[in-house]
Amino acid sequence: MAFPRTTRLATALFVGTLLAGCRTGTHLSVRSVESGHELRPRLTTAAYAAEDGNTADVYLTDLTRAELDPTAPIDTITGHLARVHMFLRPKAGNTPIEDTATNATVELLVLSRGAIGVYEGAGFLQPGSKPGGARFGGSMDGATVKLVASNASFVDPIGPAELDVSFTAPLDRGAAALMRARLETIIAMLEAR
Repeated sequence: MAFPRTTRLATALFVGTLLAGCRTGTHLSVRSVESGHELRPRLTTAAYAAEDGNTADVYLTDLTRAELDPTAPIDTITGHLARVHMFLRPKAGNTPIEDTATNATVELLVLSRGAIGVYEGAGFLQPGSKPGGARFGGSMDGATVKLVASNASFVDPIGPAELDVSFTAPLDRGAAALMRARLETIIAMLEAR
């Protein structure tokens, strides 16, 4: 049975909307420099926001929209939420690229049924494009991170680590704001303890 052209178009638009927040090719891994333990979350949703052509905030998560609600209880949630903040877009010939160069910070929130840990660090992000377009991608290898905040029930299996990330994220200020609010609410709660 053939569907009318308008039905096929509506279906294609619906599927395209579903896929807009998901990407293939997104990868994040955190490797302990001491034990070799590794964390590789399967991040299914991405969004980014940019204030100008030089900076961008990229959010990557495997949490559902309901779990991202800043008012939702966290004691039953297991998942990850990462933010990569590029504060300087490198320019060929003008930006030094050395082992110690840094143009981005990274935060990784780990939730496991009430246990909460936050890893933070910095590294050099190679952007695939200029922020502000419909999609923004990039990669960062060997960023140094460590656990900076946790609650009493979180056991850190990683310790000092290196983080690799590659992503492509759609420009979605609403989704980025939701993920930022969830991340910042949890970090503020940990700092208040």
